[in-house]
Amino acid sequence: MSDYKEGKSRWWGWGNLDRTFDAENRAHLMPYLREILGMSLDKERFTDPSLEEIELPAPRVQESHIGELKEICGENNVSTGKFDRVSRSMGKSYRDGLRLRKRRVDRA
Repeated sequence: MSDYKEGKSRWWGWGNLDRTFDAENRAHLMPYLREILGMSLDKERFTDPSLEEIELPAPRVQESHIGELKEICGENNVSTGKFDRVSRSMGKSYRDGLRLRKRRVDRA
């Protein structure tokens, strides 16, 4: 699997939990987020989300297929755990970012 590790990596963004980015003290960032991206920027938006708050449906992949994947890829390279599922959800890859940006432009 990747280097995402529960308790070490952010599942809701990029990077490790021990590294921070002081968004509020970046002179041009907040106006950009408000004016260009149309984000509302209340204080709660910048608090770290809790994995327990996320509700996920059960995986749609059949157990037999998961077993086959584990045989092909190795037991440690296949996971349906909550952390692994949310840390690899849409928006984490370059292609996802482009797809989300295109969707936003198409709606404008």
